[in-house]
Amino acid sequence: VQTGILNLTNGGTHTGNFDVAAGAVLGFGDGTHNLNSGAITSPGTVRVNGTTDVNVNTAYSIAGTTDIQSGFFNVLGDNASTGALQQSSGSVTGANNFTVTGSADITFGDHRGTGTTILQGSSTISSSGFRLDGGRVLRNENTLTWNGGQLVFNNTFNGASGGSGSGTINNTATGTFIASGDNAFNIFASNFGGTDTGEDAVFNNAGTFRKSGSDATNTTTVGVAFNNTGTIDVQTGRLVLTSPFTNQGSVNVDAGATVQVQNATFNNQGILLGNGTYQTLNSSTALVNAGTLAPGVGGIGALAISGDYTQLASGFLDIELGSLTSFDKLNVLGDVNLSGTLRISSLGGYNPNQGDSFTIATFDDGVADPADLTGIFDNIVWSGFNPNVSFTASYFDNSIVLNASAAPVPVPPAIWLFGSGIVGIAAGFR
Repeated sequence: VQTGILNLTNGGTHTGNFDVAAGAVLGFGDGTHNLNSGAITSPGTVRVNGTTDVNVNTAYSIAGTTDIQSGFFNVLGDNASTGALQQSSGSVTGANNFTVTGSADITFGDHRGTGTTILQGSSTISSSGFRLDGGRVLRNENTLTWNGGQLVFNNTFNGASGGSGSGTINNTATGTFIASGDNAFNIFASNFGGTDTGEDAVFNNAGTFRKSGSDATNTTTVGVAFNNTGTIDVQTGRLVLTSPFTNQGSVNVDAGATVQVQNATFNNQGILLGNGTYQTLNSSTALVNAGTLAPGVGGIGALAISGDYTQLASGFLDIELGSLTSFDKLNVLGDVNLSGTLRISSLGGYNPNQGDSFTIATFDDGVADPADLTGIFDNIVWSGFNPNVSFTASYFDNSIVLNASAAPVPVPPAIWLFGSGIVGIAAGFR
């Protein structure tokens, strides 16, 4: 195919080669097309459209574009690859892997079957969104921007079940998955009943999951199991996690933004930081910190928890002091149950004076009530200050105050005696 479009619209069994020049299009239309041997060499475009099944039983590794507009592209014989992917509907299916080495632009359609779709270039999901089913794995290794439509596990482009297994999204350590703007609304799984309930759907984030570019009131909801060992970065709006969530990576929430976990407990085994709000399901549920909670991001900050806060023996609260009026603050709208360690560090070489105090945490509604606070920190440690600086904490009904001591460094006895000898010598000369 040297120029224009060659569209094969009534099926066929193919054992020869196809050569598609750059700018030209080879189309597989209606009927069943069995690619049984031979090869496709295509700097151009291979298109799947109409009511068709394209069964790839031979080598498929093209430098050009695979354009799926409808029908089924079945990767059966071996792993396949394409330079670029355009998908507006239809399905990528099969037991083998399908690698997109360049850009992918998905506006609808599904990927199903037990193989893996690997996105190695910059990709987008927009318009009507994307569906995943039949145990398929979508692996993102680059930047994937989701700016429109829903991401639906356990469903297909034609609204039917694609078989057992709801699918998995793996955002790898090199991947950045961006929920961008006001139209990245919802990630969820369909329930077809019986054993096909969608409960095995999972999003694994080992890279960066970012919500950005939205209005302050915009919400992105993740309704499938979400495992974070990488970074969650919520820059705008609200990220709501409705399924079990235990953070084992890091989560940052910017000022004005919110991360809400709608479960009985919000478990942190990693790092929670930022200047926004962490929110539990309601006032009777708690953020349970077995890792690190650190207001701010690389500097002084203020962090809010909407709900109760429990710090376990393995947990840390990190507070930086930059001056008497510039230091990290934690505001808990519920009750506080403390143990673990308070870690104090100096920002920019700051050293407090004797008697300086810092209200580092407030909680409940500000009304004095002994029930608002249970326990104290097991340990208080500090670093970056002069050797004569030390800290203690005072615990009140609705606040915690850090107290600084900066006692003068005593002169060692040997130095005092040496000084006295010099005075004696001087007196003798006089």
